[in-house]
Amino acid sequence: MLKRILLTTLFVLLTAAAGTGYFLFAGDYVRAREDAEVCDAIDVVIRDSLENALVSRSDVLDFIDGGKQILGHRRDSILIDSLEKRLLQRGEIRYAEIFTDNGGNLRIELLQRHASIRLRGEGREFYSDSTGYLFPVYNKTDVPLVTGFIPVSYTPGQKGYPSAERELAWMRDMAGLVSYIENHYYWHKTIEQIDIEKNGDIVFYMRDAAQRFIFGDFTDIPGKFAKMATYYKGIAPLPEAADYTTVNLKYDKQIICR
Repeated sequence: MLKRILLTTLFVLLTAAAGTGYFLFAGDYVRAREDAEVCDAIDVVIRDSLENALVSRSDVLDFIDGGKQILGHRRDSILIDSLEKRLLQRGEIRYAEIFTDNGGNLRIELLQRHASIRLRGEGREFYSDSTGYLFPVYNKTDVPLVTGFIPVSYTPGQKGYPSAERELAWMRDMAGLVSYIENHYYWHKTIEQIDIEKNGDIVFYMRDAAQRFIFGDFTDIPGKFAKMATYYKGIAPLPEAADYTTVNLKYDKQIICR
């Protein structure tokens, strides 16, 4: 009886081992076949393409040399990590994942960085997102424009946060101001341009008024916009308002028109 049990147990173990060996062999065989497959297509998926238009499919292909090192090459020869790093070196891309699918195609999925401001002045032009991250303008997108004497160091092609704390703080304050304007229907429609003067004052140029509005710095943003509203309601309708060229809002509890 004991002998029969031992033989049965041995048979089960041998069968299990054989089955395991088969599946391991089959798995290795399938992986070897997949590695030997030639990549004949590149799929590009930009997950946030409906919300953002910083990069296109053709841009992504250009970033990886048009796929010259991919199309027609074996899957096991494609340096996926290197391709991902190359994409992430582009400032407008904040996430990239590359893998091959069951059909042998290379699939690229990415998320773009969302530009919230375009800054232009003194021969420089660059984007910033809402966190103060700076990156080059490769493709234009419809975001608020800030011009003039931008107090942030920037070199062509730079990607990353400003190295100086005060510059990063300025960028984040500007992002907050722009967000305030963008979230207010009337100011969003009315303010045409934000300009920075040499003394650091923020100045607004309006679509419906000839006057320039001196906003000053980032302090008391809601209070200054309340004064702008007061100007539009109570002063702009007056005949003498046509002679004003400047509306100064930077001083506490004052609207100075000149």
